[in-house]
This record gives sequence, structure tokens and C-alpha cells, in this order.
Amino acid sequence: MSKSSKIAQCLFKSEWRNPSGGIVYYHDLVLENGDRGSVGKKDKMPAEIQPGRTITYTIEGTKMKIERENQQPQQSASAAPAAKASGYVKTVKHTDYLGYSYGYAKDLIIAGKTTKKDMENLKLVAETIYAHIGELIKQE
Repeated sequence: MSKSSKIAQCLFKSEWRNPSGGIVYYHDLVLENGDRGSVGKKDKMPAEIQPGRTITYTIEGTKMKIERENQQPQQSASAAPAAKASGYVKTVKHTDYLGYSYGYAKDLIIAGKTTKKDMENLKLVAETIYAHIGELIKQE
């Protein structure tokens, strides 16, 4: 059963390295409603589990699974810089996806998923992928 509560305390507990080399960082959470549990994250100190954040979660024994993050209350325009500095506001720029677009276009060409003529038009393939990513971002 899902529950929601604010995080009262977050303590880094340990890390685990999986066989493929990725690291999962485990944190012990204490919630304002009295629940306590452990949650694994890919970041050592992620913003989504910092004290004061409200989370929706399930808990079995001491294992906690965060289902989704609740949005923080909207702040006034004068408070926006402070919110951004604390990690509550995420700005996605299209330029973040330029390298991805070119890399994916190259991979498509190498894998033979496009024609040889597309190799000459790598720029066109990458720009098409980039434009599509931009459309998807605007839909959010």
C-alpha cells in the first residue's frame, strides 16, 4: 500500500557495486510519519531524498521503494533562484542532447539501419533526431 510523508532524516549507509560496475548507494530514511527504511539510489546524495522532500513510497520490512516524487509547492518568482540552487528546479536544454543525437545517428549508419547516402548526410540524420527530442521535451 502506498504512503506519503516528508523525509525527516536521510543518512548515507553503504554502497554496493554490481557485477557490471555500477554503484548503488543505500540511504536510511526517517520519515515524519514515523516510518523508517532503506532505499537504494544511483547518486550518493540525490536531491529527491533530502530532508523536507515529500515522497510517495511502499515499504516491506526495512526496504523502501519510492514510487514517485511529489512536486514541491510552487515558489514565488523572487524565490526561484534559491529553489534552483537547491536542486528543486531542473532545466533541460536542447543542447544537452546534441552529442546524443550525433552519436545515435552514427550508430544507425554503422549498424546499416540507414543507406550509404545517409553517411553523407550524417548532419541531416542527427538534426532530425535532435528535432524529435526537442518536440518530446516540449510535450512534458
